[in-house]
Amino acid sequence: MLSRLFQQLFASAGVVFRTIRAFFTRALSGVIARVKSATSLTRQAAKLAPAMMKTAAAAGKKPSKREDYIETRQMLISKSFLIMAAAVIVVAAALFWFVGRPWLVSRFFTAELWHQDPEAADYSGKVILYYEKEKDTVLFEGRLEEGVIQGRGSAFDENGRPVYTGDYVDGLYHGEGKLYTDGALTYVGSFADGLYEGEGRLYGEGEALVYEGGFSSGLRSGEGTAYENGEKRYRGGFEQDAYSGVGTLYDGTGSPLYEGEFLDGAYDGSGTLSLPGGITVEASFQEGEVLGDARCFVRGKLYYEGGLTDLLPEGTGTVYGADGKALYTGPMKNGAVDGGALLGLPADDVREMLDGRGQERAGAQGFAIASPALGLTVFCSFAQEDAAPTAYYAYLYGPAERGDPSLLWQSAAEFEAAAMNDETAPKPAGAYAAEADFPVEVTAGLGDSPYCRTYRYEGYSLRLWSADSASAPLLGEWRLDGELPEPTGAPTASEGSDGRLNALLGQLGLKPSGGGDRGEGNPYYGGGDPGRLLEGAAADERTAVLTAALSYFEHAERRVAAEENLALCQTLLEQARGLTDLGQGDAEELSRLEDMAARLDVEIMKHVVQMRKDARTVSELSGLEPQDFDLQRLPLLFEVAELDAAALAEEAVALAMEAALAAAQPPSEEGGEPIVEPVDADAVRRQVEDSLLELELARQEVQLALREHESAVEAVEKLSRDHAMGTVSEEVLTAARMSANELRAALYIAVAGFARQAAELNDVTGGLLAVQIGWLPGVLDQL
Repeated sequence: MLSRLFQQLFASAGVVFRTIRAFFTRALSGVIARVKSATSLTRQAAKLAPAMMKTAAAAGKKPSKREDYIETRQMLISKSFLIMAAAVIVVAAALFWFVGRPWLVSRFFTAELWHQDPEAADYSGKVILYYEKEKDTVLFEGRLEEGVIQGRGSAFDENGRPVYTGDYVDGLYHGEGKLYTDGALTYVGSFADGLYEGEGRLYGEGEALVYEGGFSSGLRSGEGTAYENGEKRYRGGFEQDAYSGVGTLYDGTGSPLYEGEFLDGAYDGSGTLSLPGGITVEASFQEGEVLGDARCFVRGKLYYEGGLTDLLPEGTGTVYGADGKALYTGPMKNGAVDGGALLGLPADDVREMLDGRGQERAGAQGFAIASPALGLTVFCSFAQEDAAPTAYYAYLYGPAERGDPSLLWQSAAEFEAAAMNDETAPKPAGAYAAEADFPVEVTAGLGDSPYCRTYRYEGYSLRLWSADSASAPLLGEWRLDGELPEPTGAPTASEGSDGRLNALLGQLGLKPSGGGDRGEGNPYYGGGDPGRLLEGAAADERTAVLTAALSYFEHAERRVAAEENLALCQTLLEQARGLTDLGQGDAEELSRLEDMAARLDVEIMKHVVQMRKDARTVSELSGLEPQDFDLQRLPLLFEVAELDAAALAEEAVALAMEAALAAAQPPSEEGGEPIVEPVDADAVRRQVEDSLLELELARQEVQLALREHESAVEAVEKLSRDHAMGTVSEEVLTAARMSANELRAALYIAVAGFARQAAELNDVTGGLLAVQIGWLPGVLDQL
């Protein structure tokens, strides 16, 4: 039954389709003819629509008579039904053509269009756009939405090479993608609105990676790494396509060149710069240049701290030694110690620059302050009456500590390249082979025929010395214009006092007297023969005259020493008072000097009084004045052990017996023997023996006093040189001179004391001592 039903339905459907075909055959033939002449399916559809609407309206009426049906062999079919079915088919076909087909094509098929095709202007779906109508060269593969590129796609140039592959939004690169230039990969990463944005990688020639990191608005921004020739060049912050923020710049070997802060592609802020030779520079930078002071290290050790220009030491800086201590703090210029700036400075300033570590050595014309560790020697003049020691020459020959960077230039051209850019650029003044003649020894290894290049500055010159015309400079010599002043020197004490003392020492056999030159005489005694002074006295009074004259001589020399010290003290006192008037003095020092001057005044007066007493004694006994004679010829010194002690003792015993007989009392009875006091011969011998021992002790005291005085004189001479070199103050030198004067006076005391003891022993022995030693023959041997 069901099968029959289906058979009827299929049969009816066949009848319907055949009827429709027959019904529309004539109509369709006309339609086909009009379609052929039409230019567009859309236009024909517009014309067909009204007719279809009329047909549909007629078909919508109920059939009312047989003519409204079409008869088939098995059934009648309503004409209105057929019309409605045909209309539905036409509408369905139109919907498919205009709606369904484009949707299917856009979703499941790819349209191939010329990029200027009107259809491409509002097309949506997958497409292949071509440069030409012939569709030979692909312009784009991807999707269009109403004619605008959206989603994933790939663009190509006219040679078929890739331009871009990746995401689009509204026709712009947006999202992840790859960009190419001339077919070579340029960029891989994120885009936004057609520009690099976010993380990505840039490639250069040969698709070598040149950058990897962040982007913003098409420019490198944020953290990233830049490469050059496949090697890492920079890693750190970027802004507006330039290095900015904290980063590290690498050299061609991949080693850090600079680590620190950047701005607009230049060093800016705190950072560390690495240079060849293991040198690193810690500094603050601005626009790529060092700002303020920098710290330079060599293999991790601090080497230099101070100003830099073009990465060369310039301005004021400190050079450090291998022990980490400062070798020099002062002016630097063109990458080296500025020897020209040292010229004309007081020696104390040079010492301060060398932190007191300089080695000093005096010469005939001046003295040198040297730092072998730095390779610097400064030659200074001695102090003048109106000028402190001054630097006249400076020598720079590189540090003695090998391994440190040189403070000299690698070539004359290198020096000129640095120096000629200076506002005070030197003027070349000749180059020639010359003899190296320096006032100080320098260890530069110049050889036998050195070569010299001279440069003139205002007020001084620079000479660069090398082994020959082609080799690097080994020595820089700066010379102040003008001649080195002649040393004036300063006496250790008064020249007259020294001359007299030397003459006395020569007379005593202690020191050559320089041909007997006595210098200036003592103002308190003259030059007459002292033998005449003794001859004027009776024989038994000559010892008293000699003793008083020796005392006068001693106090006269001590008086001179005290007067010299008083003059020195008064000089210091005047200086101290001047400082006090300026509000810079030391009250305690001023009081000390005033007390010292007062004591010296009293001491001088004591000598004056004693000299008057001694002069009166001499005058009373001899009728002559001691100040008229050369009393310095009275003292003597001899080896006590060389005396004939036994003969002296026996002579003393004999004289004692003679004295006892001379002093004998008359006899108590008439015709009796005189009463003679017995002489203890052994006691006399012991007395002579004791006198000889005391005389030997006095001789040793002379030797001790001489050694102390010589040490004091040496100290004064050294301090005088040091004072001339500016290392010792006037106060220290004056104190040493006063001490030497006091020790000179002590030597006179010892010499006079020995002579007085010898005079006493000579008196006891009746002049035999004078005979044995040859002391004032014809005078002291006739007592």
